[in-house]
Amino acid sequence: MLIFKSDLRSVTDLCETTFCAKYKLLKVLDFEATELTHLPEDIGDLFHLKYLSVAHTYVKKLPSSMRKLQNLETLNLKGSLVREVESHQISSLHKLGHLVFACGVRMDSGLRLFKGFGCIALQVLYDVQIRDDIEELKRLTQLRKLGISGLRTTHEWSVVCDCINEMRHLQSLRVFGFEALESVDLASISSPPEFLQSLLLDMKLRKLPEWIVKLQNLSKFEIRSSSLKDNPLEVLQNLPNLVELIMADDAYDGEMLQFKQGMFQKLKHLQLYNSYCCN
Repeated sequence: MLIFKSDLRSVTDLCETTFCAKYKLLKVLDFEATELTHLPEDIGDLFHLKYLSVAHTYVKKLPSSMRKLQNLETLNLKGSLVREVESHQISSLHKLGHLVFACGVRMDSGLRLFKGFGCIALQVLYDVQIRDDIEELKRLTQLRKLGISGLRTTHEWSVVCDCINEMRHLQSLRVFGFEALESVDLASISSPPEFLQSLLLDMKLRKLPEWIVKLQNLSKFEIRSSSLKDNPLEVLQNLPNLVELIMADDAYDGEMLQFKQGMFQKLKHLQLYNSYCCN
């Protein structure tokens, strides 16, 4: 294991020439929050590497030799400057289960993936921009965590809904976007994931879907910019395991949200902001 600290003066210097030759047996390589600007071109020589993180660094591009990391299980790009992952870089990484980008809420451009990424046995995939490769989602039936953005049409959302219906193991779902559409209909998700524990919706909805009451395992629900017309508390109060509720950025467009005694028996964290309808 090799973990670099943020106070290292020039971590990039350590990634030159002899770095990979010196650490060939590495299994964990963590550059998080350092001044790293690029990975060594021969990083593919680290055959035993299972975990690689360039989170919150200045890295913009992944080396082509990434394709040789046959044992890589986790690639953490969170907060880095990487915006696109190409086919030749990771399509052959069949052990890759966690691909993390996650640049936060209110984003309109997640990590761009190549066509064919569905061949990887991913379990964690967030936050990615879905465009021409939307059909690839149908192959990722083993996903545990999914975060997507960049959806532009009702057709794209319909395809995503069909995919979610088949993701029986999904535990966390984050959806951003649809700013071009007046509202989104979530009814297309006819079979919501039974084990879903965390749900974030950042889109115009008007109303919550009827199936949300079926999410008996949901512990965290975050909703943003949805402009709900119907009082969401009437539905959400019936979720037996809801612990955290976040409503932000005009999530509710009604006159008042009234919290009554006896509602939300397990709620421990309530966050409301950019909303002016609470009592």
